[in-house]
Amino acid sequence: MGALLLIPGFIALIGGGNALVTGAAGIARKLRIPPMAVALTLVAFGTSAPEWVVSLVAAGTGQTDMIFGNVIGSNVINIALILGIAAIIRVLPAKTHTVWIEIPFAILSGLLLLILSRDRLLEHGSVDAIGRIDGIVLLLFFAVFLAYVASMLVSGTAHEEPDSTAEKRLFASVLRVVIGIPLLIVGGRVVVQSASEIATAFGLSERVIGATIVAAGTSLPELVTSVVAAGKGHTDIAVGNIVGSNVFNTFLILGSAAVIRPIPLPTGATTDLAINFALAALLFSFTLTGRGRNIERWEGILLLGCFITYEVFLLV
Repeated sequence: MGALLLIPGFIALIGGGNALVTGAAGIARKLRIPPMAVALTLVAFGTSAPEWVVSLVAAGTGQTDMIFGNVIGSNVINIALILGIAAIIRVLPAKTHTVWIEIPFAILSGLLLLILSRDRLLEHGSVDAIGRIDGIVLLLFFAVFLAYVASMLVSGTAHEEPDSTAEKRLFASVLRVVIGIPLLIVGGRVVVQSASEIATAFGLSERVIGATIVAAGTSLPELVTSVVAAGKGHTDIAVGNIVGSNVFNTFLILGSAAVIRPIPLPTGATTDLAINFALAALLFSFTLTGRGRNIERWEGILLLGCFITYEVFLLV
């Protein structure tokens, strides 16, 4: 039954991702809003909703290993798998503000987790964890990120020129977004629940399930959205969705979950955190090398190689 439910789950995800990308791009053109601002907020929040729901439920039930694995696993999948596939489909140009502000936000989130989780360095005999105070710190950084996006909206709206291809009716674009987000959430939950049943039957640990099956399931909206966006040429949405999603995952989702219930680091978590930080730094380096500020196809292949290596390491 779990395997059979995967099919309608994938259908909901694909339909929701297509509706969300089309609607968000239409809103951006119609209101003269920079597409990156839409991707960093509306699209990133919509595609991160499954991770947030799973993490809050896990926090309420005390499944803290699941929270950690879900967030960090999703971050790794977002950069290594999703951006890798998107870059192979179409070379992804990165704008100046993406290179110097948004991607560094993702790097900062990874570095901050490494620092905040090292409680044993500050207090002998304590356990490494992301506590409630750490959660508040993460939420404060999320507020800073939102303030940056708000400033982008204010400054960008005045300079965006009308697009002749903008949709005739704003209502149609909004409707696509309204339909797309619930489809993504429902599809993600169905896939996660079905995949978790299958994984549990094989006796995988909570951390491994969180970092692989659950993370993959909750990251499917990001995968569908970014791949569809890359295929349609909306590269700002493809890149902004991933960068924004990782920032949402770390600052908002992990922060709010830690406020509800402190999250002790499971065995092997330090390695996961280091890989999470390294991938964000690698993405930054890609935008500084080669022709222009692009994520090239060969770099997408390299990211996919990193993803496969990490998954093999995690499972073995």
